[in-house]
Amino acid sequence: MREFDGPGVAGVNRTNWDLRWDPPAEPTPEQQEAIAAGYGFGPRGPIAEPGEYTIKIKAGEKEASQKVSVEEDTRVVISSADRAARWEAISQIYTMAKTADKDRKTIEGIQTALKSAREQWKKDAGKPNATKIPDEIVKAAEELQKKVDAVAGKFIREREGLGNAGPPFEWKPEPLPNQAQDLLADLDGFVAAPGGQQKEKLAELTPLVSEASTQVKKLAEEDLPALNKKMNEAGIPHIVPAPQPLRGGQGTRKRNRNGDFSLGEVLRVAPRAARRI
Repeated sequence: MREFDGPGVAGVNRTNWDLRWDPPAEPTPEQQEAIAAGYGFGPRGPIAEPGEYTIKIKAGEKEASQKVSVEEDTRVVISSADRAARWEAISQIYTMAKTADKDRKTIEGIQTALKSAREQWKKDAGKPNATKIPDEIVKAAEELQKKVDAVAGKFIREREGLGNAGPPFEWKPEPLPNQAQDLLADLDGFVAAPGGQQKEKLAELTPLVSEASTQVKKLAEEDLPALNKKMNEAGIPHIVPAPQPLRGGQGTRKRNRNGDFSLGEVLRVAPRAARRI
């Protein structure tokens, strides 16, 4: 559910849990800029439901755990049925947001590596000692680039340069990761059952994210390996998807399904476990 590192320095340390789950995604460059300018917090996990949780603390080889209770704000009035419906919707979109971010990183890594390889081939063309890239591979890479770019457009918004007096802007839907994160924030912002528009948006996003995820998987597990096979047979170094660096800002990376969160390398922690929300 939530895991992060505490200070881990000598003496008494304090690390507070903000009562949220792990963020479903890493902040994009655009989100980082907004955070730095004071607009928003970037991707955030949902607030934990009232109930009992286990805090696990680890410092070196030593571990300790304790049960704590998270209580609801007594001013909040919501029926059990509405609470269950709200959490079910939040759980669905939270999983969807994590999937969309994972696929974004995958497709962005493939797109970057493929583009870099093709650009390098063009630079090396005509050089006396450069490896000759067969036309068949050049064409196959070009076709794959078109497929990758088409799918990447569902996950990444290409940034426009400022001051470019070009053709009118073409409207495009928000990238799927952004749409999922926005809906998650919307559902998490109110303690009530999902409204009609929220249900419609969830129903709209579910097949879109699933279809796009299938396309990313095919590109990563079938199309790119097929191109790499041709390249290996021709004695050309194959394409390795570029790793996407962690963009930071949220401090959490792992999630426990049993309602636990742990704090690594701390001597002592004082979480506000029973704080009302």
